[in-house]
Amino acid sequence: DDACAADSSHEACDVSLRQLRGEAQVAGVGRHEAGAGLPDFLLPAQRAVSGRRPKAGNHNHQPAVEDYRRDAEAFLKTYTGGNLPSCNLARASPLEAERTFSRLLGASVLQSAATEEAADAFPWAPGRPLALNNPYARARTRFGNEMFGGQPGLIEGLASEWRAADRWRTTEDLISRVGRRHVPLQYWTYSTGRPVQASTLPADLRARLAAPPGAETLATYLARNDSGHNFFVFVNEAENPPEELSNLVQDLSEDIQPMPAFSAHTTERHGILAIDGAGSSHGFHRHDGVWQTQVTGRKMWWLLPPSVPATGGFRSPPIVDGQVYGNPNACELLLRRSPPEGAHVCVMQPGDTVILPDLWWHATCALDPITASIGGWLQDQQRDTRAGSPGANANADEW
Repeated sequence: DDACAADSSHEACDVSLRQLRGEAQVAGVGRHEAGAGLPDFLLPAQRAVSGRRPKAGNHNHQPAVEDYRRDAEAFLKTYTGGNLPSCNLARASPLEAERTFSRLLGASVLQSAATEEAADAFPWAPGRPLALNNPYARARTRFGNEMFGGQPGLIEGLASEWRAADRWRTTEDLISRVGRRHVPLQYWTYSTGRPVQASTLPADLRARLAAPPGAETLATYLARNDSGHNFFVFVNEAENPPEELSNLVQDLSEDIQPMPAFSAHTTERHGILAIDGAGSSHGFHRHDGVWQTQVTGRKMWWLLPPSVPATGGFRSPPIVDGQVYGNPNACELLLRRSPPEGAHVCVMQPGDTVILPDLWWHATCALDPITASIGGWLQDQQRDTRAGSPGANANADEW
């Protein structure tokens, strides 16, 4: 017990003991409701480890090879009656969000009234010139940073009229909606600090992970349990992804109408789509502001402010109280390791829309057998290209 409390990754530790210890620390995960929802039998174990800090765990550049699907299942079972940790984030209605954006757009129009570009409602569309003074572009960026006073927040009910709520409701519905499309899977690694195509991983790592041989359908993804090795479907339209991924986003975009006023239009190709199975994850990272709506399943988010330093360059993981949080699969934070001190912890439910301001650290973990979310960027991700720079934006592709 003492050995496992000091080092939960020790091979001699029994899995059930590590889960017991980890489940006890869930009170630390949702520290704003310490002990809430925890079965009574876990409380003694919680007290036993309350004075200990777990080891730093998986560090930068180490691939995540463990299967965290059982962790997600055990985490959900810990909370009876669905009493999962609630998001301790500010909340607003769609009407409040629309009014805020309209106010910011009006102010931006006044500031750029003398420019010809003021009327262009699609400033980020492919082929458009750089439009720093475009009122829509400026209002979108300001919205992300000002809607909740520079903090992340939730807009409730934004997707209430979306057909996606029915078309993506269950695993079967989503498989039917996506159809027989073969899409390349992604994998999170800190060697790049962002998702990469599974097919580009080194051969030895592909073998260790039992990586898919190529693009596959969503049904095959679930049948192969690829999420257990941290593979997922992820599309960042602004990166000019493979055609089959871009077409997938464009097709699914018809299910998320009406789009919120603060979002880029689908023709601007600044959408973000994530479809992932239980136990798959993005490690801690940061980038320009985004909005993301959870449509199917539940997903855990951990959030840290921009003031938290990185261990190195922009794509390196954060360091808090001397501990590096470079877990390539953040699902480790469910049971095996306490999250960073001061982190916001939030289970996103279907219908929740998160507004994430610029450079906020965040990590995610899919909790249900299938989860799906869609959203987009709140800042132009092609601005350097439009300005004639051959290099990529500093923050544009830091997923």
